[in-house]
Amino acid sequence: MKAIHGSLDRRGFLKGAALSAVGVGALGVLGGCSPSTDAPSNGKDASQGESTLPSWENPPAAIPESDISETKDFEIVVVGAGVAGGAAFARACEGGAKAALVEKMDTFSARGMDNAAIDTKKQAEAGIVLDKAKIVNDLVTAGGYKVNGQLIKLWADQSGRVYDDITEMIEGQGLTVAIASLEETNMDADGFWNRTYPVTHTFGVPELGNGAAQQNILSSFIDRGTAAGGEVYYSSPAQQLITDDSGRVVGVVCRQGDDYVRFNASKAVVLATGDYAGNPEMVDKWAPLLKEAATSVYTPAGANTGDSVNMAFWAGGAMQKGGAAAMIHPIMGGGACGTYSFLRVNKDGGRFCNEDTPLPGITNAYMVAPNHTVWTVMDADFATQVTQMSKLSMYNGTTSGPFDPTLGITPEDGMQQTIEAGTSVTGDTIAELAKAMGVPEEALEKTVTRYNELADLGRDDDFGKDAANLFPIKKAPFYASQVTAVLLSCTTGLDVDSNLNVCTAEGAAIEGLYAIGNTAGNFFADGYPMVCPGISHGRAITFGYVLGEALAQDKSVQEI
Repeated sequence: MKAIHGSLDRRGFLKGAALSAVGVGALGVLGGCSPSTDAPSNGKDASQGESTLPSWENPPAAIPESDISETKDFEIVVVGAGVAGGAAFARACEGGAKAALVEKMDTFSARGMDNAAIDTKKQAEAGIVLDKAKIVNDLVTAGGYKVNGQLIKLWADQSGRVYDDITEMIEGQGLTVAIASLEETNMDADGFWNRTYPVTHTFGVPELGNGAAQQNILSSFIDRGTAAGGEVYYSSPAQQLITDDSGRVVGVVCRQGDDYVRFNASKAVVLATGDYAGNPEMVDKWAPLLKEAATSVYTPAGANTGDSVNMAFWAGGAMQKGGAAAMIHPIMGGGACGTYSFLRVNKDGGRFCNEDTPLPGITNAYMVAPNHTVWTVMDADFATQVTQMSKLSMYNGTTSGPFDPTLGITPEDGMQQTIEAGTSVTGDTIAELAKAMGVPEEALEKTVTRYNELADLGRDDDFGKDAANLFPIKKAPFYASQVTAVLLSCTTGLDVDSNLNVCTAEGAAIEGLYAIGNTAGNFFADGYPMVCPGISHGRAITFGYVLGEALAQDKSVQEI
């Protein structure tokens, strides 16, 4: 048996790792649902026969010591080589701890581009002044008070210095660091739902591209960890946690080829394996709405299978009490301008809501709509009207169909492209448009007539829409664009306390066991808010970074 040590350098990463959006690596499990293991699965224990219990409630027999071919001793073992795990590994090693990073895939994985942080040097340079307490309150409110406000405050207090370090690291490579949007006009909008703050940082996106830039952050963290003496083991799916007689987690068993390797962890095992959205059994239990999304773009496939949920539950852990918070956006599909605040109708041609909503409201409407059919309807002046609409978030409008002014794609260009693709349709009359949409002609005509009455009145007496976005639909040709909903990840996980310890159903911390990134819960509940775009990465990297420091210093994250 030969373990894989070290990490890819950045040139190797750019050649070997996928440059498109890729997902956080998750573990394999014994008795779980990962396709990477050949052990009993889905609640079946070979020693007991068939079981009707779900996998997380059906712990397998312990792997016999006789089957373990090698034991490695560390202070900290981080399971999962995504951005959260990479940050924890780097800072633990740089803090003097002997640490290992184990990953079930054959390399690390990261994706996306947006990272939320508060009180960074980049924000100060741009003259951005933020009310941190207000942002924390908005995020707690967005979670319906089912989240842990101390965790949200931890991100708010620590993310600035963490992202200053990343900025120095990335700019030292000659790459660009920028605030994604300097838009401040809706920081004081009515209600947290419509507020968005300029907290989103991008690192090397123009040079490396979406996905690759995020992987570069992770690659750099792993290089930092190995340079400080850490060891990395890829193709090493974790199977079971190891506990002592007191219930403290003291290590993890991984599979390497045909062998089992025991990784002892005298201080902590940190679970950083991503979400469970790729596990149908867990989705049915905790997040059934995810099944209503049009598709998932989480990659690499087979990574986010909820392996850490099984292992943590077998050690006495529990899931967060707040509902699932799926990150679902109307991207990679849909028609041009479909997420702007034009008239929106369902399959029956009827209007059903105030269209002034950021992305979660749009995709939630899609997922609960009959036949998953939602259309955005506009007239010939749509291209001019989009520039006059109120800004609901930095993502609204440009996320549906190929419309990106920064790339020279105009609304008209995008509309033509999506008409050719079949995700937008047009007609010289409302009846013709309805026929192209496949909705009842009389119903759509009635809906448009009523909508025009409200626009002429200058007041939405039906759903309370901002009059500034109430444009009449009178000038031919008319257009309709499909709305879609695409799953990126499920930012919901294990019950953790304010120190990121995994907890039992009774709320007791499991000593020696921690969770970060989308493996950890209690930061989001019931939905993923757009208050701070990029906050999923923001909390993942910040918590990994701070936890690595804390464990190396024998402190809690609240003491750092």
